[in-house]
Amino acid sequence: MNEQDPPGNHDLVAVLTTTRSVRLRLRLDLPVAREDVHDCLRIAAQAPTGAGTLKAHWIVVQNGASIAALGEIYRGLWHGRYDHALAGVPQEDLPADVRSAMHLADNFGRLPTVVLGFVEAPTDTPDNQASLWSSLLPAAWSYALAARGRGLVTAWTTTLNDAQTEVSKLFGVPIGYTLGVALPTAYPEGQAFKPAARYGWRERIHDEGW
Repeated sequence: MNEQDPPGNHDLVAVLTTTRSVRLRLRLDLPVAREDVHDCLRIAAQAPTGAGTLKAHWIVVQNGASIAALGEIYRGLWHGRYDHALAGVPQEDLPADVRSAMHLADNFGRLPTVVLGFVEAPTDTPDNQASLWSSLLPAAWSYALAARGRGLVTAWTTTLNDAQTEVSKLFGVPIGYTLGVALPTAYPEGQAFKPAARYGWRERIHDEGW
């Protein structure tokens, strides 16, 4: 615990500072109990939301065939976006973040659980995007924190957003709902997570003006 953290808040600070987007260390062979996912979503419903109303909807995907179908979509999107830039580069020479992202893309179809977060959205997308997404994204982050508190890990990914129509058709999502985030959820290989090196955060604080 940092010496500046309030006394008694060690567990809270630990969860907040060690909730990573985990891609390489996902246990693909270990099922996640659906009731644990639902309980994390119960906690997520307490997050701040636009106008104080629940507009987020969640699809909990654990069926193997459905996960595999999502994996095909995800892998196609990811490789279609990045393969041209990575052509000819040996995998061992790729940056760690690229290797981990590629690992997730190639193994998405083997995940034990994927949670898809949708938000009620009007046909005309409002100019105030912050208002729209404030009804989903805080809840999605609360879900990730709640999962971390149960020894689970998640990855935050919006790659599937580029296949909104295909994903919505796959799960029978009605018109008027927009996919905002996908949250792979699994047990990790080990629990040794630590705060990330976030250099320059202090320089990005502007008191009373830029």
